[in-house]
This record gives sequence, C-alpha cells and structure tokens, in this order.
Amino acid sequence: MLSFVLNDESNKLEAIFIPNKTEKIEFTVALIKQRLSEENFLHLFISESSLFQLVRLCNTTNEKFKIEIGELRDASGEVVISKDEMTATLIYSPAFGGKILTLADVHHCLQQASITYGLISDQEIKAILNQEQISELIVAKGLPPVAGIDAQFESLIPQRIKESCANEDNIDYRDLGEIVTVQEGQLVMRRIPATSGQNGCNVFGNLIDCYHGLDTPFSSNKKGVYINPEDNDYLCSELIGTPILVPHGVIVLPILTVNNVDLKSGNIRFCGGVIVKGNVETDMKVYALHDLTHRAKFPTQS
Repeated sequence: MLSFVLNDESNKLEAIFIPNKTEKIEFTVALIKQRLSEENFLHLFISESSLFQLVRLCNTTNEKFKIEIGELRDASGEVVISKDEMTATLIYSPAFGGKILTLADVHHCLQQASITYGLISDQEIKAILNQEQISELIVAKGLPPVAGIDAQFESLIPQRIKESCANEDNIDYRDLGEIVTVQEGQLVMRRIPATSGQNGCNVFGNLIDCYHGLDTPFSSNKKGVYINPEDNDYLCSELIGTPILVPHGVIVLPILTVNNVDLKSGNIRFCGGVIVKGNVETDMKVYALHDLTHRAKFPTQS
C-alpha cells in the first residue's frame, strides 16, 4: 500500500509504503503521479529524482519505508544587480501550493535593493508573476552615458587627378596631372566643432559622468591661410600656392619644393616658384610660373 502525507511542520511531502503480501503491484512514475493527483498533492513541488527512487524501492523492497518526494513551496523573488549597476534582474520562482508573490512583494524587493531608476511597468511585472516556471525578468535598466565627439578637421583641398585617356597606348605615365594649387580666398579646411556628451544614470539613480568632446581649435601655424570671418570653422587661403596639411590645419606656400622630378613625382606644373632639391630625370619636365631653382644638375639629353 502506498500513501502520502504532508508534514505540517516541515512542509515536506512524504510517501509511506507498506508492502502488500497478497497483491503485487508494478509501480511506475505515471502510476504514482496519478495517485498524487487523486489525493490532491500534484500541485506541490515534486522531485522527479525522488519519484524514480520511490518506484525502485516499491518494486524491490519488502519492508515498510518512508521517503520525502516533494514539498510545499512559497513563491520567491530575488533582485540581482549587474556589476556595472546598469541592470536589475528579478529571479522569480513560482509557488507550489504555498503563498504567491504579489506585485507589492516585488515593489518591496526593489525598495530593499534601492532600485529607483529605469523601472519597467507593473503590467510587465505581473506577466512574469503569472508564469509557472522559474523565470528571469529585467525590471530596471540604467541609462548609459553618451560620449561626445572631438573636433574633426576636414580637408577641402582638391586631389591631384590625372585626366583619363581613351587610348591606353598613348598614356604618358610621366604626366600625373597638375600640382594641386589653391587660389586666394579659397576654402582649404573645415573644422567640425566638438559635441557635448550626455550623462547617464544607473539603476540606483546615481549620475554617471560622460566624456565631452575636446574642442580643438585650428593650428596656430596659419602660414598662408586665415580664418573665414563669416564662419570661424573654415580656413581660407591667403594667396595662390600649394597647400600642405598640418595637424589641425593647412599652410599654403607660394613656392613648391620637391626632392626629385621623376616618374614618382610626375611632371611638375606649378603656378608659383619651384625648387628642385635633387635630380630631374630624363624626359621629365618642370613648368613654373615664377622662379625655378634647381640645386642639382639636369641630366645630359641624348
């Protein structure tokens, strides 16, 4: 004979087996669950491993025994805070025949944990409380800080582009196009101002400071350029010349200086003065609107 008793002191469900010497029953887990249902115990927490152990003992033992196979459990909820204090998670265990967890209980847990910011709605909390299995629910989220962006510098200097040729056989690889020059008053650089960051907040309501972008000004080296009086975030060329990028700025020189004139540099065409510090290779050409200074010897033309 197999019977079940709920211990009022420990809230443990006990199975009591008394062997029947006149009738042999082959016990199974399904049979025991049917008996539990008939005696209104199936709503309690039942240990599956204990059920298998009970089946084995009932089918192999000829002695009276008692074994715990389940218990009455109250619902429980625990609030866990992430290491960065940006997330609060409710770990919910449902009731098995015991007291249920109410919305008020969850609010009390949150108050005990000092969670004040980024709470979800009561409707979302109620939804998890209606579930019948252990569940996790993020009940509060902090607001991460947003970093500002440092000032950016955008070159407006045109690129040296070689004109394409329809007949590839006629391309002169010595001719890389005109040297980039800028005109007086031409825009050569744009400064994009820094942006401010946005402070964040953790689930405890504590402010998280953000990074504000570094608002770097134009370089103090403004040789050949000036700040546009109509918009202080633009640099203009002060003269006709060759622009050179420097950190956070541009300088414009009326004289172009090159080390060598070869296939790497291409033919030189510049509407200012040109200084060639090295050699001018055979068949390479240098055109200068103003002075041309060559500090090495031209190769002998054959």
